[in-house]
Amino acid sequence: MPVALVYPLAALAETTGCFAIWAWWRGAESFFAADWSAREDTLSWLSSFRHSSL
Repeated sequence: MPVALVYPLAALAETTGCFAIWAWWRGAESFFAADWSAREDTLSWLSSFRHSSL
């Protein structure tokens, strides 16, 4: 996966994950907690490409 694609996608996953947990803490549906978990998993997966031989 090209680095030019990995970094923007990782940034998007991190930003939306942070928003999801913030919304859940502020009283939103429990779906936001599950969404946060999925976004953080996506961030971890995308971050694994950073150190591999692209």
